[in-house]
Amino acid sequence: MILPTNNIDDFIHARTCIRGQDLNADLYDQQAFSSDNLFFRHGEAQMFIALKNNIPVGRIAASRDHTTPARGNFGFFECINDVNIASALLNHAEQWLQNRHCDAMHGPLDLSVMRNYRMQISGFNKKAFHTEPRNPSYYPELLRQSGFREHHIWSSWDISPSRFLTWRIFLCFKQKSFRHLTQQGYRIEPMDMQRMPDELARLHPLIMETFANNYGFVPIDFQEYLQIESARPPSDALRVFFIKSPDGSDIGFFAGWLLGRLALLYIIGIKAEHRKKDLIPWMFCDVMKTMSKHGTRSAIGALVREGPSYYNRLGKATRTYAVFSKAIASNV
Repeated sequence: MILPTNNIDDFIHARTCIRGQDLNADLYDQQAFSSDNLFFRHGEAQMFIALKNNIPVGRIAASRDHTTPARGNFGFFECINDVNIASALLNHAEQWLQNRHCDAMHGPLDLSVMRNYRMQISGFNKKAFHTEPRNPSYYPELLRQSGFREHHIWSSWDISPSRFLTWRIFLCFKQKSFRHLTQQGYRIEPMDMQRMPDELARLHPLIMETFANNYGFVPIDFQEYLQIESARPPSDALRVFFIKSPDGSDIGFFAGWLLGRLALLYIIGIKAEHRKKDLIPWMFCDVMKTMSKHGTRSAIGALVREGPSYYNRLGKATRTYAVFSKAIASNV
């Protein structure tokens, strides 16, 4: 039996029954469906729970951003390994979206790509890293058997100590060829973590511009962006660097985490007019130098969309993820 619900406690309880207690996940759900969530100024959502013998065995949330009214999303998906229950949940989410004239359904996507999205489809034998989309290995097949197909793919690379050392030597060798950038006045500046609200105000317009053509991206104002970022658990391991042009303006950024001897290389954004100026390898040289000073010996190149990438020269990705999609028939 599939039931719609507006009770966040019941929705959280369903996840706990399937995946076990996770206080961080509970808080995440509470914040997402709070009436204070600024997403609901321009979007809407509906939660559903699957019950079997009055015990929660699955859950899902359908959502729609009015900025992109033709595409609906599903997220917060959890389910036991039963394709009939998964299909019933997905069908209820699809019906809700169909009634709002959506012609496609994508997911998993928790309201917005600024929150959690994507489903892991390979690399389950690897230890989860910070912020990695992680789910039971049977989830992708539940979606495929319910009529969904991979819409976009992302990859991560586990960079071993030997490969990390080779990569660092290669970048050091290449560093000489980037001297012209420094001579022209380009520089890298670390974010001041003691001034987070002000620094996030610098970062927000960069993200809005550099990610404008990324999958599922919908621009949001600074208040909503600050709300999302402020809700994330604080981390002393986070490192953010701004890339500055010769005129002193911010033209890009890099974000990652230093986790002991492991570096998590996460997000890169550079304004379009500066992307063909060797800024990415130059930035990697500088970041690698900084990380090595902190004792980094291995790394993970995380969550890179399928296509040309600086990581491809490292060989085949060790983990992959997907957003799935399905067309929605018109109810007219």
